[in-house]
Amino acid sequence: MVSPEGVISIKVITGAFTLACVTLRYFILRRSSPELSLRSNLSHFALFTACLFDFTATGLSAWVLVQEIKMSKYYSGDELDMRMVTPKNSEVFFYSHLMYYLAICIIKAGYLLFYAELYKRAKTARKIALHVATSIWAVSNIVGILVIFFWCHPVKDNWNPATTNKRCPTLFAVPPLVILGVMNIASDFAILVVPILLVSTLKVNRLEKRALFIIFLIGGISIASSLVRLVIIADLLDNPMTQYRWSTLHVYMLWSHAEVFFGVLAFTLPGFRYLLSKWLGKRNGLSGHSHSHSGHGTELGGGVRRSRDVDSYVSQSQESLTQKSVDTEGAAGGRVRSMD
Repeated sequence: MVSPEGVISIKVITGAFTLACVTLRYFILRRSSPELSLRSNLSHFALFTACLFDFTATGLSAWVLVQEIKMSKYYSGDELDMRMVTPKNSEVFFYSHLMYYLAICIIKAGYLLFYAELYKRAKTARKIALHVATSIWAVSNIVGILVIFFWCHPVKDNWNPATTNKRCPTLFAVPPLVILGVMNIASDFAILVVPILLVSTLKVNRLEKRALFIIFLIGGISIASSLVRLVIIADLLDNPMTQYRWSTLHVYMLWSHAEVFFGVLAFTLPGFRYLLSKWLGKRNGLSGHSHSHSGHGTELGGGVRRSRDVDSYVSQSQESLTQKSVDTEGAAGGRVRSMD
């Protein structure tokens, strides 16, 4: 079991890292494309907002964990668990969990805004997947909020461990966990399909398509963390020996945070290609050589490196989010167009 000090450290360090990634990505896009579209700015605003909710959740969790650290000086084992599961601590953790849920919801909104920008020049038939994904996202989150607040009545029974309602509190019940988990995973898959269909319309060779699929499927790590969280926590809550143990909430905290962390990471990392291109361009410029093999070309003096179709497509989609027809210009002057 991870100690409360360890949980706090992991959450603070990874939270700061995700905020740094979001901030750096924003400045990269501002540098490479000063005039960002409305959807681009909204997607960045969504990521910053998600980080804010994540830090709020971390602060609430840290407050509860500090209480545990203080109590552990006098109690341990079952007695510590019993004394930690109080109405006040459970309420704070309930709102911490709510902040995580909202952070994940907003991250997905950022993805949808980003994909909407890529699809804005596509024909209506091509946008069906985006509309379906947006609908699933909206329905799943509305249902999720209703479950979080109204699974138990009165509302305070959703976190009150002293309630006489056998299906409450929500934090320690399996059914609401499964409902939220299934809804979350369903929206994850729906959103993941959108870029896959976009990539499938590009006229690029098989190797290049595989490279694009790998980049977009980084987001699958977030889905994997959702599945793992659902299985592990459901198993703990279904066992009378671990259902009401405070250590079970440690697992809740870490896996919820992991989902936010990987979701932000998958969104931001591809945008750092601009920095890599600049670094490679300066490095090659210092050596006085210009490489031109396999469709690559580098401008002397530290200019941005122009790559092949795949690299250029990813760079443009992350740097300027859209061009007139979601196409890519390779170094040799050829064009790769989406098949609208």
